Amino acid sequence: MKTLALSRAGRAFVLAVIALGGVLILSSLFQLALEPTTPYWLVLAVLTLFTAPLSLRISSVRATVTVTETFVFASALLFGPAAATVTVALDGLLLSVSAKRRNVHRVLFNIGEPAISVWVAAQLFYLVSGVEPLFGSAVGLGQLLVPLLLLTTSYFVLNTAFIVTALWFETRVSPFPFLRDQAIHTGLNYFACCSFVVLLVLNLDNLTFAAVGV
Repeated sequence: MKTLALSRAGRAFVLAVIALGGVLILSSLFQLALEPTTPYWLVLAVLTLFTAPLSLRISSVRATVTVTETFVFASALLFGPAAATVTVALDGLLLSVSAKRRNVHRVLFNIGEPAISVWVAAQLFYLVSGVEPLFGSAVGLGQLLVPLLLLTTSYFVLNTAFIVTALWFETRVSPFPFLRDQAIHTGLNYFACCSFVVLLVLNLDNLTFAAVGV
């Protein structure tokens, strides 16, 4: 794999994202290993990896939109930020490895960037909602609606901002055409995933992991 031909500023941006994402992933792994956490989060991680091949390639800007956010958001709600961070990092790794055009910086960026986005989004969700991870507990939709919208919006904004910034450093093409043409579609994808997560949360008491898989 070759490295990207980036300017000094672009290389600094990419390396900063990789470093911060790496720190969050490692701290999440330590948290999952040291704290008493149900291993069921691995089920959602596996489901995320199985749905990774269903990604949508946007060839005009050499970007990819995944359809795995349903399980990433569900992991954040049910098991906390650490589980969601590791899950989305695994998704980014698989997405990068399966891509036809690979390089060191792009692979590491695709692992670190979503890890940062989902970690921040999940932290905001728990800060605003005041709840603990929802696995094994019942919480009403009224208490979760605004935090869920904040989770989805913050993840969408951060993810989009990181991607368009990296694309601008790599291609020097204005990000506004991408935002105009593609942002609304990717945003709808995220909010559709969020609506499905709402159904999961509301029916948590009667839900089986087989049903989640279906």
